[in-house]
Amino acid sequence: IQHKRLRRKRCHQCLKNDKLEVVICCNCKKRQYCYDCIAEWYPKKKKEEVEHSCPFCCGNCHCDRCLQAGGVMTVLNLLIFTGDGNKKQNSLYILHSALPFLRKIQLEQQAELDIETRIRGTKNSPSRSAHPQDLLIACFNNCKTSIANFHRSCPNSHCSYDICLDCCNELRKGIQPGGLDVTSTSGHVSWEANEDGGIPCPPEKFGGCGTGNLELRRILKEAWVKLLIERAEYFTSNYRLPLLDCSRGCSMCRAVFSSIRDNSRFSEERQASCRQFSQDNFLYCPDAIDMGDAESAHFQMHWKRGEPVIVRNAVAKASGLSWEPKVMLRAFKTACRKLMSNDLKVKAIDCFDWCELEISIDQFFKGYLDMIGHQNGLPRILKLKDWPPSNSFEQCLPRYGAEFLAMIPFPEYTHPRYGLLNLVTKLPEGASKPDLGPKMYIAYGHAGELGRGESVAKLHCDVSDAV
Repeated sequence: IQHKRLRRKRCHQCLKNDKLEVVICCNCKKRQYCYDCIAEWYPKKKKEEVEHSCPFCCGNCHCDRCLQAGGVMTVLNLLIFTGDGNKKQNSLYILHSALPFLRKIQLEQQAELDIETRIRGTKNSPSRSAHPQDLLIACFNNCKTSIANFHRSCPNSHCSYDICLDCCNELRKGIQPGGLDVTSTSGHVSWEANEDGGIPCPPEKFGGCGTGNLELRRILKEAWVKLLIERAEYFTSNYRLPLLDCSRGCSMCRAVFSSIRDNSRFSEERQASCRQFSQDNFLYCPDAIDMGDAESAHFQMHWKRGEPVIVRNAVAKASGLSWEPKVMLRAFKTACRKLMSNDLKVKAIDCFDWCELEISIDQFFKGYLDMIGHQNGLPRILKLKDWPPSNSFEQCLPRYGAEFLAMIPFPEYTHPRYGLLNLVTKLPEGASKPDLGPKMYIAYGHAGELGRGESVAKLHCDVSDAV
């Protein structure tokens, strides 16, 4: 620690050169931080620690320039994806896991082709969809599910009604897509399949035009699914997964309990319920620091069973960038300028009444320190949802984007661009892909539960698994 009085250099944090007391980094021997900035922006660091290795060298500097620099963290995070052997095994695992679903799709498509042959009297291949290739085709008016290949579509150029095969089969069984009976309460038939299995375009109140029958269409090339199955069977002919008995719970978790009886290993599982004679009272709870190949296999076992997984110490994998409100405020102000938002205002949600209000970035983050109360005396809980937008997150907040990607566990599954087992990364360029984020939800908290107005999310269904 040196007291510079003659030849003063600028503090790397505040860029001022009038500070008499500064700490010069012994690691890089270039940067220095003044006492005031260390106390304000790095309160958990001692001056001796800054002297040994400054925040810039540690990768968690909070100055404006560093908050806008993605750094090398993303590159370092990608080192786990190298290795041809690992890539080959993961690819075989994907093919082996996808085969049952491909066969199911093939059977469903063949059944629909048989119905189409019965309707037309001749065997014809369905025509290709007229929708652009980069457009997401989904059963928007019914089950909301994305359509992968075969579907029925209205031939009317002024109507864009599409329906998936599952909803077609529901209608043939007398069930209105969505779970309702095809007859209304008055007994009048609203929409039903033809006797030959054809599907008429529904009335306008169902989103259609009510004229003519829906035609069978395809998105992929002809016989493409059959070709995929043949290729997948060829590559996985010698691939075998270990046979695991999951009927009595996870064998790996049971081995931990039976072999080592100490509290540190008991945290591998976390109790979620107390149901009698149940094998799923505990949830798998690994430590992000101790993950290896064996832990990935353990994770796969629980993930295949559809169980949620709680990962501990995920933040410990990152560089230590502060998520304190005043640090994030600095980054958000710069982000607003990048988005050409001069007024620095955002739309927040009041969790008490779920109303949307406009508030400045300054006011929102200052609310963490001076929380505003409602007229009923309860504290006002505000939530900033999905800001900045996902498509500009890494452009506006590159440092936090890199930090987030460094923290996500099991990146082979969860990395939005390079995850070897993330199916979205396998979609071709130009294909319509779900938005995988990262997304940021920032909300106030309260020490005690209020019973109303907490920062919670309404029950909803995501298009993909969430981290």
